[in-house]
Amino acid sequence: MDKMILNITAGKCMNEKMKNEFEVWVPFNEDMSKGEYNSKLFSYDFLIERSKIHNVTLDDYVENMKEFLEQLEKLNNYQLINLWFGEDIVCLSNSETLYNCLMQYGYKGELIINIVDENNLELKNRFLCDFKKNPF
Repeated sequence: MDKMILNITAGKCMNEKMKNEFEVWVPFNEDMSKGEYNSKLFSYDFLIERSKIHNVTLDDYVENMKEFLEQLEKLNNYQLINLWFGEDIVCLSNSETLYNCLMQYGYKGELIINIVDENNLELKNRFLCDFKKNPF
């Protein structure tokens, strides 16, 4: 049986450059370095908070995040999740948020955080986290 893999990228542009027909690729269209939040990650209250921070309607925020939000309930269908982000503060903040999200939602597979050059997509660094074992 093939390993089910989910790839989460630093937004639509990177997603379009990297996706292929053999794996699931979704953009993470958020800037978690902007503003604060007090609610469970990606809960209804969180979505309201973030839409206000970004000064958009809740419907617009949810539409922008739709592909990612659809995967939240399916996380444990994937044995491996790859994060593909750059080196800037927005990407680092987003990577940290996604790591915390996976912990919060009880993900039990492997996570690889890939740090890439956003101009040429060259891999700069890679970190492996195994959620089957307690990482702490």
